[in-house]
Amino acid sequence: MKHNAAQVTMYSMMSAAVLSGVYALVIDVQRHSIAIMAILAFVNILAYSTVAMTRVDALKYINSTIYFPVYKIATSIAAIPISIFLFSDSITGKELIGILLGIVTALALITRKERARQEDFRKGAIFLGIGIAAVLFGISAAKTVSHLELDLSLYLFMTFLMGVFLARWRYNSTNGKEHSSKNVARIGLISGAFMFLNFLFFTKALSGDLAVVYVINSFSTVIAVLLSVAFYKEHFDLKKGFALLMMVASLILLK
Repeated sequence: MKHNAAQVTMYSMMSAAVLSGVYALVIDVQRHSIAIMAILAFVNILAYSTVAMTRVDALKYINSTIYFPVYKIATSIAAIPISIFLFSDSITGKELIGILLGIVTALALITRKERARQEDFRKGAIFLGIGIAAVLFGISAAKTVSHLELDLSLYLFMTFLMGVFLARWRYNSTNGKEHSSKNVARIGLISGAFMFLNFLFFTKALSGDLAVVYVINSFSTVIAVLLSVAFYKEHFDLKKGFALLMMVASLILLK
């Protein structure tokens, strides 16, 4: 049964906001640079919301076996110059080979034959491109928090608090048109807990090189692709299987 996506998101943000608030109290927040953190938090949650919405639209037109690898690798490519020129990160030769291997893997998946299998590749690519641009703003904001050594706990709390208002606005804009179920609150609260942990550990990891951290994070793609094949029977062949193995090899080089 389908659930009201806007309502699930609203409950998720509420759950994440509460958890991040508790975390902020436990950590003993240092209240400095609040204005800067508010701006970064707004950029981050706006980027996250844009990615979430464009992902839903993109997957109406292209398969997840195309969307996720291309999305992750394209953002990884763009993360390299951002990492080097904005944050003065350094990339070793081994890490560069791992990144390039991941890029080649994604490109190998977008063949003319594969594009022809999609519902509407052009429309899907437009939404995909918007999502790619948005996520770059989001990860840059998160990296800035780490780079400037700002208070992570307060940043997360502000991010999810703003997310509650954005999600509430989105929910109200549906005017009850989307289906809702009795389990929507439970799903949203559980989702919010995982969202909080994802934001927390990802931002902490950004104390390292942005490009490397993001590429490693991108290998969640493998799980998404395998699940889509198992449950939605999307097209999968030996070439795609080999591509996934190449992605794992790239991860090993980045360790």
